[in-house]
Amino acid sequence: MTLVKSFADKMEVMLGAKIGAILNIVDETEERNKNHPYREDLDFEYYNANFLNVYDNVSVKFENGSTGKVPKLRQDYQYMNFTTNDKFQDQLINFTYSTLQVPVNIYKKDPAVVNGIFMTESLNKVFYENMLNDSTLTWQYFASSTGFFRNYPGVTWDTEDGQIDHFDARDRPWYLQASHSPKDIVILLDTSGSMTGSREFVARNAIHHIIETLLDDDFFNIITFSEDVTYLEECFTDTLVQANSDNKEYLKGKTKEIESNGIANFERALEVAFKLLNASKVNKTGSSCSQAIMLLTDGAVENFEHIFTKYNARKEVRVFTYIIGRDVKNSEPVKWMACNNKGYYTQIATLADVKINIMQYIHVLSRPMVIEKKYQFKWTNVYMDVGSAGLRLMTTVSIPAFDKAVGRENEGNLLGVAGVDVPISEMNKFTPSFQLGFNGYTFAITNNGYIIFHPDLRPKYTTNRNREKDKPNYNSVDLSEVEMYDSKREPSCNNETQECTTKVTHKDELRTKIVNAEIGSHSLDNVVYQISDWTRAAKRNMSYFFRPLKQTPFRLGIALDKHFGLTEFSLEGLTSEVSEQMRALNYTVDSRWNYEYRPQQPKEESSDHIQLDAVKSTCSLAHCNIYCQMGTGEKNQLELIRQQQFNVSFDQKPCDAAIVKMVVEDAVITYKLMNQVWKKRSSMTQSKWGDPFPSESVVADFVATRSGFLRYQIDNRDEKLEGTMKTRFAGSPFQAEYFKIPSSAYSLTENEDILVYWVPTSTTTNYDGPEPVQETDHLNVLAAAQLVFAKSKSAGYQNKEKKAISSVVGVYLDLDDAMVAFNKSISNLGSRHDLTNDENNVFTKIESCTNSTLIDCYLLDHHGFVVMSENKAHVSKFFGAVDGNAMLSLVNHTLYNRMVLKDMQGMCVSEKVEKKTKSASNTLHSRQSFAANQVLSNVFGVSSFLLNMFLQLMLNCFSLNFLSLLSPWDAFDNIVAAEKTMDQLMEHIYSPCDMEKTVFLRDFKQPRKKPDANSFPCHTGSKTSEDKCMRDYLFQSIENTNLVFVVVMNKQDCTCNSEPMDLRLRKKEYTQKMERCSRLAERKHRMRPPECHSFHQLEDSKHCGRSTTLSASKWVLLLLPIVVNTLRKLLLVF
Repeated sequence: MTLVKSFADKMEVMLGAKIGAILNIVDETEERNKNHPYREDLDFEYYNANFLNVYDNVSVKFENGSTGKVPKLRQDYQYMNFTTNDKFQDQLINFTYSTLQVPVNIYKKDPAVVNGIFMTESLNKVFYENMLNDSTLTWQYFASSTGFFRNYPGVTWDTEDGQIDHFDARDRPWYLQASHSPKDIVILLDTSGSMTGSREFVARNAIHHIIETLLDDDFFNIITFSEDVTYLEECFTDTLVQANSDNKEYLKGKTKEIESNGIANFERALEVAFKLLNASKVNKTGSSCSQAIMLLTDGAVENFEHIFTKYNARKEVRVFTYIIGRDVKNSEPVKWMACNNKGYYTQIATLADVKINIMQYIHVLSRPMVIEKKYQFKWTNVYMDVGSAGLRLMTTVSIPAFDKAVGRENEGNLLGVAGVDVPISEMNKFTPSFQLGFNGYTFAITNNGYIIFHPDLRPKYTTNRNREKDKPNYNSVDLSEVEMYDSKREPSCNNETQECTTKVTHKDELRTKIVNAEIGSHSLDNVVYQISDWTRAAKRNMSYFFRPLKQTPFRLGIALDKHFGLTEFSLEGLTSEVSEQMRALNYTVDSRWNYEYRPQQPKEESSDHIQLDAVKSTCSLAHCNIYCQMGTGEKNQLELIRQQQFNVSFDQKPCDAAIVKMVVEDAVITYKLMNQVWKKRSSMTQSKWGDPFPSESVVADFVATRSGFLRYQIDNRDEKLEGTMKTRFAGSPFQAEYFKIPSSAYSLTENEDILVYWVPTSTTTNYDGPEPVQETDHLNVLAAAQLVFAKSKSAGYQNKEKKAISSVVGVYLDLDDAMVAFNKSISNLGSRHDLTNDENNVFTKIESCTNSTLIDCYLLDHHGFVVMSENKAHVSKFFGAVDGNAMLSLVNHTLYNRMVLKDMQGMCVSEKVEKKTKSASNTLHSRQSFAANQVLSNVFGVSSFLLNMFLQLMLNCFSLNFLSLLSPWDAFDNIVAAEKTMDQLMEHIYSPCDMEKTVFLRDFKQPRKKPDANSFPCHTGSKTSEDKCMRDYLFQSIENTNLVFVVVMNKQDCTCNSEPMDLRLRKKEYTQKMERCSRLAERKHRMRPPECHSFHQLEDSKHCGRSTTLSASKWVLLLLPIVVNTLRKLLLVF
């Protein structure tokens, strides 16, 4: 609990600074508004982000008489001086001024717009001072209710040639959240016979815009009516659903199924809507705040006053009405419905009218809050920063600004909303993983249970055209969809009543506690996680610690592995001389940790993981400006870091002394490993290491530590392989396969001595055919690794000794050399008495696996993948794909357990479209103290033992595994192939879906130290009575490894068509209606926002609507600059 509080306290200080900055913006805006004299004739020039720094080449005549073309600033454009800054993803920015953006449907010379821009010019100084006071501050902005958007630092607003800028800040989540309280919305759509053709199309588009204004704290449903009243989705009948991304996209898609005919039954439709809202209020199944009905129709013959008197006498439900179409009749009854129920009435004649008219309801809902002058800090869910380079997740804090001018205090005028962006990466900096252990991680969720950050949040997907895109629902991924458990939360459905219920399990208690903003802890066993890109899975027992973050709707959580995540260790007895150790050999450090000040890191040196080129006794890290002070004891002070004064810039940050200390400690330890083991190996004779496995077979050695420090040694025999291995070592040790796979084996066995072997694979995509095909292969190397533990004699979890992972140590071996050793060991099975001492054993007369069609020999790892086989083509393949019947028999004999792995963030192909493109995207891609000598001894022993153990395993029919990665050359070839054939591919349209696959895990509960002989039928499913169609096999576990030796007999007189097992991720099909409805309408526990402002007695509801949005003259003024600009571009072509 101490650790999560420490993380939360630091994060709250950072987030609190953002709230302070935004208050400065609002205070300045409201103060300027009080004293600003409004002028209809005000003419004020401002930096319009859409009209900056665009030049045309114009013809000129030079003094020497020659002619030519020179760049000239385009008419109506302004020049602004820009610079780049890595904190803003190298975008061109201006720190002196903000820039303005005006939506295309707003006239930029409108007096209200110009007065607002002039009034807020003083924000430039506020923005700049905020940036000086908080070096982590990024984008700051103010969006006016009149439409303009002021953004700081100043930036150009790029749009593609010929494209119209449709951005309007007022429909962004941060604006909508701050401008009004949560709401329940029922959308009533008239689908009578008169609502056909263009009216139906405009109405459908209007519904889409309404849905886009809904937020996570809102609830809604769509009801269509003609003679009958029908819910658009029958699974949502008589309920409101949360307005998350999944539900919004789903119901938007359902609008395509709307058909219009018959006569409109307004009375019945209004009754159903009022009853639904009342039930939601009584049962507290909605927002428990504002409620509204939105009616879309082309007219009504009466106002149905008796219905409103019966169900809405107190006018607690607002009514917003939208007349659809140009020529409308019977509009007065529809207007009455809105004006007599505190709503708003408007006409939507064409598609151009939709957006601006829909947005009117927001200002109506904002009136109570504005009159009360109730400020509410609102934080958005996570979203992708538009226009940034690479993956940049953000959240925004926003707050409304009110009109407090004398005489207008009670009019309910919203000046606008101020916002400040917070990169999620800034939040992550306060949760350093090096303090959590290898399997530990942090996460944060909202009051709705949606992920803010989590190691398994995957907001991107790759299309069949090799293009990376944002998932439409990445910001509504629930905690329960990433924290997966072996005991799953499945719906229980009654076939007779067609009703489904979901049993609340132990894991739901964890989510409920965190959502409820409790401060506490929780334990869960059998937490399931995927590794190696969903090809493997593992389980672990976790302890969770959590608490809310003050002044936000966020909850911070820490997950620690029960086995070795609850103890932190430090080292004693290290020498203070470290310059040699830090300069020696190849090593990387995890760039997520703050080792240093990096005020202006050169672009060419930026990478996910940086090289610390020279950490001398004074710790002169690359680009360090200010260093930390630290020591390791009273006698041996590591004077590594000295204070120095340099010029500061916006993005300077102090380094973390704890992590720098850990890195130095690990550098000292691993340096001795390198000198005492790795370097001496080249001078050792072959006989010392044993025949037939020479030391030259080692492709690479590595050791990765708990600080993120990785030291490695790579053989340079093969330039391509060397490059691939360096790429392999470039990743974070905490996320690397060379840690996750050994860790998964340990979690199953709890055997600290277990040696873990595997054959790593790389997956490439072949674009040569009409559809892309994924191909998996190995890199011709074999990996072996072991976890190294530091221990304490004092009692820990469940009275066991305390321990923590200090490092993972391993080697990569040449696959061909390993296969030579393996084939030699299986060439004389007849001498293996442990396998053949049973006279009834069919293998007694078998002398060899090699050169025989009667017998196949395999070494399998703990996930069922082939580590060794006499057939190299089988190596790295899943055994079930090689021999499905044999694998099924191993499962039936409980050697392996089957487990279903679910991906609740899947993207599935929903449609295929013929569409061509010119090019492909190039996207690739309690504290204890331990003596240092104890850890050194463990590391040395493992490194030496790994190499020697290989020979022993081979001689005893025991084997290893391999690691691989796509080489840069292969990646280049793939891009070229994609460019050549991408035009031939059909474009796939993707939509969110649930996916699942079957994976297999070794059952280590039974030792299996002796050979186990069995038989299985040739054909899957039915057992034949003919003995000739039964295949014999035996298997034996290999002690202190993750391997099992399998020997399978083939029969010459029996044709065995082994059906391969499929491990691919597949879409989860909800075939039964009740199962589908249970998934769609599933309600997860949430915590409502604490404040609600739904009504105010001083509201003036007389201003309740208009029939048109803009006069003809206004439309001419709006369209004129667009037309002129388009004509200018056309003329430039000629």
